[in-house]
Amino acid sequence: MRTVIGMALVAVLASCGSDAPDIPHLDWPASVEIPLAHTPDVYTAMVSIGSQAFSLLVDTGSSTTVVAGASCTACSIVSPLYMPGATATDTGNTASGSYVDQSTWDGELYVDQVGFGSGSPAVPLELASIVDEVLFFKDASYEGIIGLGPPESVVGDTTAFMSTAVQSGAPNLLAFELCDDAGTMWIGAPDASAMAGPMVYTPLVAASDDLPYYNLAVTGLALGGTSIASGAAAFHDAFFDTGTTDFLVPTAVRDALASAIDQSAGTAALFAGQSLATDGCYTAAGVTAAQVDAMLPPLSTSFPDGTGGTVTISAPATRSYFIDDSNGQFCLAVTASGSDDSAVTILGDAFLRGFVGAIDLANQRIGFAPDAGCGGS
Repeated sequence: MRTVIGMALVAVLASCGSDAPDIPHLDWPASVEIPLAHTPDVYTAMVSIGSQAFSLLVDTGSSTTVVAGASCTACSIVSPLYMPGATATDTGNTASGSYVDQSTWDGELYVDQVGFGSGSPAVPLELASIVDEVLFFKDASYEGIIGLGPPESVVGDTTAFMSTAVQSGAPNLLAFELCDDAGTMWIGAPDASAMAGPMVYTPLVAASDDLPYYNLAVTGLALGGTSIASGAAAFHDAFFDTGTTDFLVPTAVRDALASAIDQSAGTAALFAGQSLATDGCYTAAGVTAAQVDAMLPPLSTSFPDGTGGTVTISAPATRSYFIDDSNGQFCLAVTASGSDDSAVTILGDAFLRGFVGAIDLANQRIGFAPDAGCGGS
């Protein structure tokens, strides 16, 4: 079974308040293209904080920027560590955060200049320098998080990068292309050459204290021509989250999907006698991702279009519900989020890899286009 990293923020604690930093107007280009790196579990970007550069996990499921601090003895797995310099101001405040994967951190708050480079100006951001953590760093591939979510999910007195950037003149739009070994993020419109077809949109559902995310409604899931679940109630609350590794759905939806995959003709041909109920994977020596995508049915997902109709997007097996773990092993990248009222649907990396996804804050909508570079359909 695969490890799921879920960096959607679920709880925060903070000390007494402070004033947000002043936001200057900056010279932003119409669109900033930011290269992403990919490990098996996370997508990261190089981010400057003051005079230092860090590999930070790009996370639309949280909004506070968090970096391993020089005083963090529990952060020895990662390097470099943040050392506040001449551009930093110590606010004297502290904060703590926890996430859906049970990871936590405690930190000291600073205001410092934060930017992506690649034509992105640096903005003054109140961020957390980690002094202690539990399960936050799974490996050495990232030194923290750049929180790209809405301001409703900031920790304590910290400030959200996107809302701060927009106040400074940045485009009010985020877009992502998540590939197997890399990816691209845009602040502004995505490159048209990354898309193999037009983008379709569904309304952005307003963030709230209970759901401080980029929310949307999912109304249907189908495997090939077979309906797996329909109606928004089946999917509970749903949101777009680049900080979660897998595609999370309520348990009943996950079980129905796994059963339908087991029963497909392509599964019988490539993985005869195997079931996802065993360990969540199929294995057959010599089977390739191209064969799986050709013989197993695609996954289709439906959303309201905002005018009373429906839009449906589709991606092949290894760009939606399977991860190619090499050597002929393909593992289900759809995880059960629960069977009670707390169950959610999270469009995590496994799902998003099939598309160029856009969070269009200016028009309050989320868009999906078939991906041209990573094999979306």
